[in-house]
Amino acid sequence: MAGGPTFTVPLGRLDSLAPANDSDVFSLPPPTDSVDDLLRKFNEKGLSDPADLVALSGAHTVGKARCSSFGNPTSPPKDDISRCLNGFCSTGDGNRLRDLDFLTPEVFDNMYFIDLTLDKGVMLNSDQGLASHPRTNWLVKGFADNHWWFFDQFSTSMIKMSQMKGPQGNVGEIRRNCFRPNPRANLPTAAAGEGGLAASA
Repeated sequence: MAGGPTFTVPLGRLDSLAPANDSDVFSLPPPTDSVDDLLRKFNEKGLSDPADLVALSGAHTVGKARCSSFGNPTSPPKDDISRCLNGFCSTGDGNRLRDLDFLTPEVFDNMYFIDLTLDKGVMLNSDQGLASHPRTNWLVKGFADNHWWFFDQFSTSMIKMSQMKGPQGNVGEIRRNCFRPNPRANLPTAAAGEGGLAASA
């Protein structure tokens, strides 16, 4: 992975001791959401600035999605990238994975926004409206024109997201390692640490 901003996230957040429950998982915005739905859901989580939605959506410059998330693969393709995706996802296997950013999939850059402004390629349905919605289109164009602005806003929005309300009351823990829970008192500390290191390698 290359590129992308560097930023410092405040420490001290409580992390859950168990996997997310079904209600939390299903509250995540699906790829079919409209921009209005996304703005409302972000606002409910304390991310009321449309720049948060647009900048965090820019994380789609890396990563993959299932073919089933891209909408109807049989719709008429508009360009070479769309035709490529159309062929890749027309096998009937909705679980096939495809890069979200077709041109620079391993580089964290602003190509996602450039593609949106050019209507180039097939994005997730939740992405496509950002370039035309009156509350977000100017941000898409701005981030496409200035990757430093995107990087700065992405850093700001990630820090805001890290400070969203977490477990309340005597729930959760401050992890010594962000990638795994702290060793439990009734488990051998060394064994738990070694297992965690092996799993994260």
